[in-house]
Amino acid sequence: MEDAIKAITNNDFLAAIITTIALIILGFTLKKANFFNDHSKKTITTILMKIALPCLAFTGFIIDLNTDTLIQSGWIILFTVASYLICLLIGHLVFHKYHKTRKSIYAILMTFGQITLFGLPLVKAIYGNTGTLVGNIMSIPFRMFLYVYCFIVISETKLEKNAIKDTLKNVFCNPIIIAMLVSMILWIAQPILPKVTIENVSYSIFRFDKTVPWLYKSMSTIANLTMPLSMLLIGITLGDIDIKSAFTSKNAWIISIFRSIIAPIIIGVVVYLFLLIPGINLTKDMVAAIIICFAAPVSAVVNTFCVNYNKEAITSSDTCFLSTLLLIVFIPFIIMLVQLIF
Repeated sequence: MEDAIKAITNNDFLAAIITTIALIILGFTLKKANFFNDHSKKTITTILMKIALPCLAFTGFIIDLNTDTLIQSGWIILFTVASYLICLLIGHLVFHKYHKTRKSIYAILMTFGQITLFGLPLVKAIYGNTGTLVGNIMSIPFRMFLYVYCFIVISETKLEKNAIKDTLKNVFCNPIIIAMLVSMILWIAQPILPKVTIENVSYSIFRFDKTVPWLYKSMSTIANLTMPLSMLLIGITLGDIDIKSAFTSKNAWIISIFRSIIAPIIIGVVVYLFLLIPGINLTKDMVAAIIICFAAPVSAVVNTFCVNYNKEAITSSDTCFLSTLLLIVFIPFIIMLVQLIF
């Protein structure tokens, strides 16, 4: 219990949570006061998605490569995929009385949270490089599911040749994915890349934090924009939502409670069971980062799909609002649970 209290009273944790709440409230308030319009929101989104987040994704893999970290990354991907499949199954069971498309969309809303906009900036602020690495690794299966499975289900796209081509383009031509994959390849390839010696230690020429620190610091500074911009954007987005509709929607409450409270418990159980297997070794910070990323509010991209294709758009927007509020309230309890169990 002492470790749990110490964790949630940690200055980095408190600063991250208070900053998150303050920026979301600021964005929400300024939107309601008409300081932000659709053009302002688009500008912030562009800076975030095409500049700040790619820098965050790229710098996340500028670390030493060792066998343990590589194996841990593989397990994190496995945990993420397993948890997605479990949550999708639960979603279909919970809403089994609805017709196929509606049931599938509700299951998607229950399963996929904002790892990129919410989880990754938050775990970076709390757990530093460990949090960034975990968030980046989890982003790989997240984006594959997001731009393939979620897009196909919500848009009801038929798997024809042109549709597959457009889907793959959405996945692999995204600046965040490109930055993450390039950085990951350079990270994995460190042993075979040309080396330079700095202070009697040999490094890959692409270890920019060592070989060109001025460039690395520049990218890190831009990456640090992710936290304030993403939380401000979430607040602005919530400012567009009919709050009364959200609070009175039964389905939105069911989905949001699952997304922000039950889902992190499920992945916590999955991780706990896997950790019973000999040879699987994850640090407590890694486990906490995994669970926080998985507890993130309903994905903004999923909500965009729903709005664009007019599929459960109101329920989707309502769950974005409610799941964000619930997570802000329950994050301390999630961290405490991690500290008590792992």
